[in-house]
Amino acid sequence: MTASPQPVGVPRRYRGSIAVWAALIAYASLYPFHPVRWPPPEVVGVFFSAPRYVARSDIAFNVIAYVPLGTLACLYFRERGDRRAILKAALFGAAFSLVMEVAQLFIPRRVATLADLLANFGGAVAGALLFTDLVYSMVTRRLGELREAVVIPGAWGDAGLVLLMLWLL
Repeated sequence: MTASPQPVGVPRRYRGSIAVWAALIAYASLYPFHPVRWPPPEVVGVFFSAPRYVARSDIAFNVIAYVPLGTLACLYFRERGDRRAILKAALFGAAFSLVMEVAQLFIPRRVATLADLLANFGGAVAGALLFTDLVYSMVTRRLGELREAVVIPGAWGDAGLVLLMLWLL
């Protein structure tokens, strides 16, 4: 059985970029991937308690890592003509962050905290807020036009930028 073809007029430009960026976040969040074990109750309790310390660099990295995810998700929802693209992108970032933090509970060397979840969500919201009317008209649209002029325009330019970000990270 083959998959049904994509209906005509349904945008697909940002799907690949979202998938690649989400895979990068998943890799960074879950490495090393083994040994997998059921989380002991005290580990689950730590997730819901206030952290003993909060590393500013960890919070900053979490925010920065999720800004592109929120941006790409917002672009995807806007491309589909959704008027609530910003809200949907923020919720997508929150859901993806929750999945990553819960998955970290199953890997002994990873630490999942509510602070990380909030930082990830904050980054996704910041990325999505680049498309509010004021910011979009003053900054985001102009940066998009510059990107289209300097880099290969369209989806191939998007793919090139995602690959460049992967290489830098």
